[in-house]
Amino acid sequence: MGRPLKNYDIYIDKLKLYAEACEIEIVYRDVPGDGIYMPSKRRISIDKDLPESTEIATLTHELGHAMDDTLYDKRSMKILDKAFPAYYNGTATESQKQAVIECERRAWVFARGIAKKLRIPLGKWFTSEEQEALADYKGESSE
Repeated sequence: MGRPLKNYDIYIDKLKLYAEACEIEIVYRDVPGDGIYMPSKRRISIDKDLPESTEIATLTHELGHAMDDTLYDKRSMKILDKAFPAYYNGTATESQKQAVIECERRAWVFARGIAKKLRIPLGKWFTSEEQEALADYKGESSE
């Protein structure tokens, strides 16, 4: 779905500097999905074969997770630590599913704030990535 971006190099450099300032490592490798943030390792793994717009959207979103994690108390973190594996294993309760969806939604909101702060303009390409990702989590078709 992604596409090339005119200022990709500028955007990716800004995001990498932001991640470095947050002491978050970015690695490129084969990952399930487009990317994942691992709070315990302070690492974002991004799929190495993403189109430019998908990479920027994914990296910004994963940085949004890092920002979101700073706001959690221990109880909330324990809930999410159980909810995400259960969700991916297909054993999540309805409340765990809702916790995952809400966490994903907040990460997209924070991603928009990060992009604004870094002066990375977000176009329809970003909104499409966001809507598709959230639809996947909700089990809906994005078409």
